[in-house]
Amino acid sequence: MSSMTNHKQQKTQSERRQLLRTQHLIQVKWQELSESQAKLDPYDPEFSLPPSLQLLQRLQEFDVEQRHLLRSINSESRATGQYLQILDRKIHLVASTLLPPFSDANGSAINISEGGLSLSVDKPVANGSTLHLVLQSQDGLLCLSTLGTVLHCKQENHRITLSIEFVSLREADRQSICRLVIRQGLANTPRLPHNTAK
Repeated sequence: MSSMTNHKQQKTQSERRQLLRTQHLIQVKWQELSESQAKLDPYDPEFSLPPSLQLLQRLQEFDVEQRHLLRSINSESRATGQYLQILDRKIHLVASTLLPPFSDANGSAINISEGGLSLSVDKPVANGSTLHLVLQSQDGLLCLSTLGTVLHCKQENHRITLSIEFVSLREADRQSICRLVIRQGLANTPRLPHNTAK
């Protein structure tokens, strides 16, 4: 296969992954931080985080703790492992359903990855500023708090977009973002028709 073909395929996959990210509505509540606030943990009580976020965080911590146990159980009994995974998804579904509407959001994510996000806002922010960000997806599958640095602020046609790099992202939150992107990829990848041998 030629290098041109490889490049074309990589570009197509990159464009498709970017499209998948933009299809998932993520609301964001953000605030610019002072120098002293920028040193705080993103889950510090000073940021007045909603109780629903704290609940989902505890569930994510349990996920991390139980992951190696599930792998061990799954290796011994695949059926038991699958059953426990289904129970886990039910718990997360109930928790996400209890999330209240994110009424005080003042921005929305255009795309997101484990390294950062592009954020649509209504006012410009200086490059290098540190922001506190609370992210919540419309379906409640993603809900986290993090800090980010503004790398670039772009204004075009009355639209302001911030390119933000995460600077304080917990491992459980990083994995949540990865799972969201993977789920979007699986949900939007067209299924190939089965081969019908004659």
